[in-house]
Amino acid sequence: MPDRSLPSNTRRLLGTGLLLALVMLLAGCAGARREPVPIDLALPAEHRGATSSEALRNGAELPWWKAWRDPALVRLIGLALERNRDMQIAVARIEETRALIGPTLYAELPRLSVGADIGRERQPQNYRFVLPEGASRDLRLYGTSINASYELDLWGRLRSLEAAVRADYLASRFARETVAITLVGDVAQAYFDILAARQQLALTRSTLDSRRGFLDLTRRRFDGGRASAVEVARAEGALLGVQARIPGLEQQLAQLENRLALLVGAGAGDAGALVPVDARLPAPPEVPAGLPSSLLERRPDLLAAQQELEAASFRSAAQRAALLPTISLTASLGLQSRSLGDLLSGSATTYALGAGILQPLIDASRNKFLAQAQEARERQALVRYQRAAEQALREVSDSLIARSRQAELGDTLAAQAKALARAATLAQVRFEAGLAAYFEVLDAQTELLAVQLAENDARRALLAASVGLYKSLGGGWDPAAFAAGGQATPPVAGAPTGAAAAR
Repeated sequence: MPDRSLPSNTRRLLGTGLLLALVMLLAGCAGARREPVPIDLALPAEHRGATSSEALRNGAELPWWKAWRDPALVRLIGLALERNRDMQIAVARIEETRALIGPTLYAELPRLSVGADIGRERQPQNYRFVLPEGASRDLRLYGTSINASYELDLWGRLRSLEAAVRADYLASRFARETVAITLVGDVAQAYFDILAARQQLALTRSTLDSRRGFLDLTRRRFDGGRASAVEVARAEGALLGVQARIPGLEQQLAQLENRLALLVGAGAGDAGALVPVDARLPAPPEVPAGLPSSLLERRPDLLAAQQELEAASFRSAAQRAALLPTISLTASLGLQSRSLGDLLSGSATTYALGAGILQPLIDASRNKFLAQAQEARERQALVRYQRAAEQALREVSDSLIARSRQAELGDTLAAQAKALARAATLAQVRFEAGLAAYFEVLDAQTELLAVQLAENDARRALLAASVGLYKSLGGGWDPAAFAAGGQATPPVAGAPTGAAAAR
């Protein structure tokens, strides 16, 4: 039996190669380890501008937009959530990211392929096998094979990529919730803007009718010699000044109705009929005392930013794993023959088994730079997350302060409007009795209209601040929790939590 042992120099070469591979493997492991980027997000105990009232008496139950207790608004929001184009895009984005999980799962499984080939080649005359005299140098080969390969994911590269895609999927689901909350807020704001614009138009038209009556009265007094031509001209100018406001107000109202129609996915022809004629600005919901900053933790945009940070972290881990050797197993089973008729014979069977370890050398520097770039993206994702949290804190505080100040302003303007209404009535009585000039009546009415419009705008701004507060808190709060003295934060409707989030 011939000696099958390897020559000593071959054994030394193999030993040196294995030792070098082991050194590179250990060096790669040491270079791939890195501490994760810490998340340091300090939240205050309560929001600036929070009130000190005792209880939540008229709080919002989920869904939160029912807090205004307006059936027309609830119906419009339902239409928007169903028809809005941005919502449809967000849903399609979820389907896209969910589908991308599949390829990452298959990447962790063995790769199987089936092939068949036919080829023709010419052997050189000075080939290592001497061809018989007159034999053809042309060679035709037929073959078929089943091939398998499997990458051993020892460093977690494939698992990290799968985790990153799953984080992208969760981020897209939270992004949809962000779109939904923004859409609900925009619909509510557009609805309130329309009601405020209608009230502004109604006040202006009412003042216009009053100015027409006073103009007729002033003309009759002029004909009777009890008013001057200046008073008539002044009355005409006041009438035209109010009348000039109406086209702009009608244009503003039509544009607001068109905006609402776009939000709810309705045709432009139905824009004016979306809001009932008898609808009025509702009372804003009360805000409980001591809203905790922990409510921000359920904001879907923050949760989406957190998932984006996790995805970036997983991709950093995958890129660092690319610095390590790749270990793979391969196998092939097939048939090969020079004759198509002999392809299925037992003598045509071929197979191959192998294992390989590949440590990048020239590509090592390239992969190192790619890993550094991905780590920079991870840090960017962290800063975006921190910035989103800080922005959320500012939005809540701004909404609380605006709500408080607009409520105070509205009460003051309402009291002022009552006083000026009495003054306008008295000026009219004095004018009709001939005790005062029309200028006194005109000034009183002008001042009353300005205050009434300001009061109407303050009510609209108060509702806008309430909408902003609900949006900034990720959908309001749990009234039962505050009534019981707790601080429970129920999940956003439809947001992935718990086992659902894991799936």
